[in-house]
Amino acid sequence: MKKILAIMMIALFFGALGGIAGTYTFMNVVKPSFSQEQLIAEYYATETATSVSPTELKSRMDKGDTNFIVVDLRNEGAYNAGHVAGAVNVPNTDEASVMAAFTKIISENPNKEIITYCYSSHCMLSRRVGNMLAKNGMYVKHLNVGGAEWVADYGSNKDLTEYGSSDAINSNSAYCDPNSELGC
Repeated sequence: MKKILAIMMIALFFGALGGIAGTYTFMNVVKPSFSQEQLIAEYYATETATSVSPTELKSRMDKGDTNFIVVDLRNEGAYNAGHVAGAVNVPNTDEASVMAAFTKIISENPNKEIITYCYSSHCMLSRRVGNMLAKNGMYVKHLNVGGAEWVADYGSNKDLTEYGSSDAINSNSAYCDPNSELGC
């Protein structure tokens, strides 16, 4: 029994010593294999792969490009007050409803780019939904402005908004649905 206890203590000692040595080596000797320039390049590659600028979307719409579906993630009131022309409303009520809606949209439009937007450029809802969808094998892009900015910038263009005024979208209650499971 004493031999087993001694062997266990020696193993524990050398295991701890090995862990400390490995951590020290990793923290002080092993240098990252990427440079700051590579990190910057990766950031912009990711940003370009996931974001759509309002200028790009407007240009595509003006040219009659129909190879995309725009999805408005705001509540029904904000959507009805004004939205991107042709946008489909998928209110951020709960994860299951959002997943079901996107599953249907993507299956009905297999070769189209899906572009989401929410309340404002500071709103994280579109990014959160994109992350949730990506974890489930569905990939979307996000418009890097929200409904409020879109209507304020393009609201007077009949091709870009169908309802209401920017005043309705700019009200505090339109920016976020605090009761939503997915947040803002």
